[in-house]
Amino acid sequence: MSAFGTTLRVDLTDRTVTTERIDDELVETYLGGTGLAARILYDELEPGVDPLGPANKLVFATGPITGTRAPTSGRHSVSALSPLTGILGEATSGGDWGSALRRAGFDLVIVEGEADDPVYLHVEDGEYELRDASDLWGLDVPETTERIQDDVGEDAVVSTIGRAGENEVRFAAVMNDVKRAAGRTGMGAVMGAKQLKAISVIGTGDPHHHIDDTEAYRDLTLELTQTVTQTPSTKTRRDHGTAAAIEEESEVFDNLPTKYFEKGEFDGAWDISGPRMSEDYLTNVYACGQCPIACGRVVSMESDRFGSLSDQGGPEYETLASFGSLSMNDDFESIARANELCNRYGLDTISAGHVVAFAIAAQDRGLVDENETGMDLDWGNEEEIVELVHRIADRDGFGDVLADGVVRAASAIDGEEHALHVKGLELPMHEPRAQKTMGLTYATSNRGACHMRAFTGYVDIYGYDIPDLEIYSDNYPRHASEGKAELEVVMQNLFNVYDSMCGCKFSYPPGTENITVAQLADLLGLATGRDMDRDDVLELGDRIFTMKRLFNVREGISREDDRLPSLFTDEAHEEGSNAGEVVELAEMLEEYYERRGWDDEGRPTDDHLAEIGMAELA
Repeated sequence: MSAFGTTLRVDLTDRTVTTERIDDELVETYLGGTGLAARILYDELEPGVDPLGPANKLVFATGPITGTRAPTSGRHSVSALSPLTGILGEATSGGDWGSALRRAGFDLVIVEGEADDPVYLHVEDGEYELRDASDLWGLDVPETTERIQDDVGEDAVVSTIGRAGENEVRFAAVMNDVKRAAGRTGMGAVMGAKQLKAISVIGTGDPHHHIDDTEAYRDLTLELTQTVTQTPSTKTRRDHGTAAAIEEESEVFDNLPTKYFEKGEFDGAWDISGPRMSEDYLTNVYACGQCPIACGRVVSMESDRFGSLSDQGGPEYETLASFGSLSMNDDFESIARANELCNRYGLDTISAGHVVAFAIAAQDRGLVDENETGMDLDWGNEEEIVELVHRIADRDGFGDVLADGVVRAASAIDGEEHALHVKGLELPMHEPRAQKTMGLTYATSNRGACHMRAFTGYVDIYGYDIPDLEIYSDNYPRHASEGKAELEVVMQNLFNVYDSMCGCKFSYPPGTENITVAQLADLLGLATGRDMDRDDVLELGDRIFTMKRLFNVREGISREDDRLPSLFTDEAHEEGSNAGEVVELAEMLEEYYERRGWDDEGRPTDDHLAEIGMAELA
């Protein structure tokens, strides 16, 4: 059996590709995915390099369960120093690309240097080759994918950038399987700066090659898959996708960001909801590799204003909110088109929708006028919302300002106090005043404002429990702040494990209510050949989270950066279920630092590093 960690190192400057093994101790300590990538970048990058220069490195990483029989294991990550935030950038994606890479015999790809002319990397069953991509440069994601498949074979799974990455839009995504995105923090811009157009993979090998007890692994993964399939939340996600709860978020929790976070309830919630999509536009569903859930939407439409869509990827919750309620837009067809454009051009839909709403707010508040934007940016103007997506991807007119992200855009128009971000990353579509742990999540996430590095809403809004960790939703009212640091730390630790083993958070606790952390420990134990229990899982997550924090501390992050926009800490809504509520961040942060083992400036203490097996980094 060969161990996990076989790596392709691609030097674009010298146009060489070599193979190597990641040290087994690093794999044991950080697992794979985003955790292992963070340690590689920490070891190999000098502090303060230009994120869009040749000294930055891109790490494509799978995890020890990627492509195996484990449920929802068709995932991988992409990491680098972020051109959007200037700190650790990371994004994860589903689909089949990660599984194909492991079937081809490799677990990671490290890309360094910068090519003189556009290239793409083709990997096929242990073989690899850099190829000329001059004729692919300028093509969109579907066209690039089709052309590469024509060249190397229709079985190729392609990870590529579109024009947004080529134009170094700071929130450009890396797209794979045409419809799936490693979206946040601008990994596509790093790829574009290196003139790496794509990585295509054909693999026919067995991704279980590193697993010793394959029979026990088969039995456990069958049990886990059956549990996921039979869980009530799975049916809801299969029926209506991630957008199933849009109406509830708006009407019950006031948790649907509306009018650039001025409100949490949107009158047009039904019009952009998952059930409405299913009723009027859904033509099929699709699943990522090894996924029994199939939350992906396939939609078609015939629109007089926005043209036809035939069997395109449907918008997720975040996209429906960012291009919908955030801009007061209740026109589903415009959102579907904006989503298709983002997929085609390679744009993160959260940041793209966010900067569009910021632009509308800026014009509404008198920070810019129509002469400066060249557009009629009114709330709910669906045609202009779609038009801005084109202009951002092409860096055309005011789109060029927005393409650098909300922090730089706000600075360019002297509107810094209006930009809603944490550590430079645009806020996603969840209202911190509706669930105060989410405020702590945003403030402390290692990649900036991110809900998916610890989705505490499973517990304090949706009421899921984690019984074998004695976490019960009744103990965490959504408007309470006391005791939330404990929940935050546990959830961050778990979610960092998921991003490093490369499994979808919908399948593991608390995303799937009936799977335990003990079962997760058994899965990881079999996948890595180690004995693991619940405490080992949480310590593993602690190490991974701490590694990322150390990277960011080295890049200048401190307690000063663990903050929220004052809108959420100082200004309460006057109406709705969140009336009078603000996020008491300072109190939660004090408890959080103590539980994390950090000093007053937000640096992990030497004692804590030693306690979790990271003394060499003290």
